[in-house]
Amino acid sequence: MTNKNRSPQRSVEKTTPANPAEGLAPLLGTLRQLIADSRQQVLRAVDVAQVQTYWHIGRHIVEFEQGGAQRAAYGQRLLPQLGQALSAEFGRGFDATNLRHMRGFYLAFPIRDAVRRELSWTRYRLLRRVDSEQLFASKYRLVLPSEEELRLELQRDREALEIQESLRDEGENA
Repeated sequence: MTNKNRSPQRSVEKTTPANPAEGLAPLLGTLRQLIADSRQQVLRAVDVAQVQTYWHIGRHIVEFEQGGAQRAAYGQRLLPQLGQALSAEFGRGFDATNLRHMRGFYLAFPIRDAVRRELSWTRYRLLRRVDSEQLFASKYRLVLPSEEELRLELQRDREALEIQESLRDEGENA
């Protein structure tokens, strides 16, 4: 056979960047974002589970305390004893002080569906520090402008629109 029947072999040139890492930059960026997003989802899920667990712990403590008058004297020692046992097994997050917080959390939010999934345990602890409903309402109410502030803001917006229109009209007439 002769070389005439064969098709000429073409050399395949590979185009590789001078620095191989440059070609990976888009992929690395995507993977970094995916990992960061996943970690945020895990943290959020842990927050939700923690709040729900603490609500249930508070409920069980309150129900146990309300179990009878003979338990009233025992109730004085209940949280320190529970705290000591749970802390030995699960760590310092379950000491008597935190159990008091969990108990108070349940008492403040006795309806589980009223517990917002968006709020972390830290936020609920901060909310519990508020002494009265009135203080709570004034501290966390939606801040809206007064009627006078709203009227002045609308007037400023109208004036700004009028200026824009007059400048546009002057530009068209020039």
